[in-house]
Amino acid sequence: MGCGRSGTKRVRRASNLAPNRGSGTLPKSPSKRKVRGAAGSSLEFRPHAIIATDRSVPSPIFVAALIGVQKILRIDFDTSLPEDTYVHQALAQIPEQTIAFGRPIGVTVNYSPNRAVRYNLKGDPIEILNEAIRCGKASFTVPPSKKDMSVQFGKAFGLRKIS
Repeated sequence: MGCGRSGTKRVRRASNLAPNRGSGTLPKSPSKRKVRGAAGSSLEFRPHAIIATDRSVPSPIFVAALIGVQKILRIDFDTSLPEDTYVHQALAQIPEQTIAFGRPIGVTVNYSPNRAVRYNLKGDPIEILNEAIRCGKASFTVPPSKKDMSVQFGKAFGLRKIS
């Protein structure tokens, strides 16, 4: 339900690769031309962050379904700014508490479809990933019309006489 890697292997620990430190740098994202040439989701990819929380399964779950997991956990960047500002942009937008998922414990910056970095709340890198993480999905289904819903409630509460 929450966000996680889909078949991603841990590539390496990232103790000295924070973009906000002078000497260490992260490898650059592929050029726009390379990204455009790649198939599938690469064409639609925009760098973003996903908030890591103390709960991987939301509670109550229907709230996450109604609002949308992406709306709760995703942080979009001002991509007109350089890539090394993404961590700071994400940390500046993290709330003290998320709806349904609890307290934030970190953030993962998805730089490209095949490059992401997990950070703690101080902005220190924890792990470099070879794939962007994605949020799970939750759905909420309601009856197709108000009439159907009122009939169901009426039957459930014995409020309507059924002929």
